[in-house]
Amino acid sequence: MKKFTYVLSVLLFAFTVNVQAQESETNDVQNNQTTVVEHMVTEVANVNSVVISYDVRIELVDERSGQPVDPRTLPGYAAENLDTNQVYYPGYYDYNEFSNLPAGTYRFDSYNGYFDGSSSAVVTLDPSLEGNDGFIVVTLQYWSE
Repeated sequence: MKKFTYVLSVLLFAFTVNVQAQESETNDVQNNQTTVVEHMVTEVANVNSVVISYDVRIELVDERSGQPVDPRTLPGYAAENLDTNQVYYPGYYDYNEFSNLPAGTYRFDSYNGYFDGSSSAVVTLDPSLEGNDGFIVVTLQYWSE
């Protein structure tokens, strides 16, 4: 009987140690999984901030009459990201349209002509500003002498 009790005690001890080791491994795995998930969430947030881009269209409005003015009246346009100081230009064929501007705050300007020009506008690009066509419209006030 003593031998049986001794064997039973050893088996019970081994079982208890095994259960504790498995619990420790489970906790380590759960901690590692939590760390991996937190890292993945951070990476997704970083990717989203890089991926978000906007299309912007410049429109001109006469400062006196409020009537629309053809954007080709002025020699060109530029958008400066105020955070990075990087300047963007519209495409050759899309004279007044900027494609894929990264998220940020921009100052939109025109190149003035000899006797005409426009105001500038500071806009923080945001999805709520997008129209049905996917463009954010920035209106500049056109002036002429």
